[in-house]
Amino acid sequence: MTPDSLRLPEALLREISRDMHPVRPAPLPSRMALRMALVAVLAALAVLTVVGLRKDAGALDPFVTWGASAAQITLSVILIWIAVRESTPARRLSRTVVHSALVAAWLAVVAFALWTFTVSPTLVLATRHPWIEWFVCTIGGTAAGSLVVTSFAWLFRYSLAARPGLMGALYGLGVGITINAGWRLACPISSPWHFATAHGPAILATSLIGAFAARSIAKRARGLK
Repeated sequence: MTPDSLRLPEALLREISRDMHPVRPAPLPSRMALRMALVAVLAALAVLTVVGLRKDAGALDPFVTWGASAAQITLSVILIWIAVRESTPARRLSRTVVHSALVAAWLAVVAFALWTFTVSPTLVLATRHPWIEWFVCTIGGTAAGSLVVTSFAWLFRYSLAARPGLMGALYGLGVGITINAGWRLACPISSPWHFATAHGPAILATSLIGAFAARSIAKRARGLK
């Protein structure tokens, strides 16, 4: 084999050069997480604006209302940060760290819900049917979260994530927790049963929607059926 035979044809080199374009370097995971968390926070504020602040908010300790919601938003930023790192192979965290973060986030949200009920044990009003409260919180929370998390999945449709389902689930959980941070300030019911049947399922549904959307969009972007 001669050196000349190893040279690429000029036509092929021109075709490769024509296909090359300058690209921006990927932003740091922390910056991307903050940007995306800001979108989720704006969605949570929109929910709070539409529904309104719960009537007993003034009687509650600020740490129970605004403090707990701020802590939930902090958790969501961490989850979205982990998800962003999933899109870059060199920065991907181990499964142990990712799964531990998922479990810790769920435990924290449940703890905040129980804390709120301990301070203000409000139940479903006798004049209302329980399914109405369930419908408003579950469907409303899921709808608000799904709009945000689907846009996130589309934004990262060309990512190099080897685990797009896990990345989408992390996004979904982060968004769901952020939406719940605003929703809990509007919902007048703090019973554990209401959280377990309405708020919790909305967060879980948002996480599952994120996982499904990320997998579907990733397959389509890669030309897979």
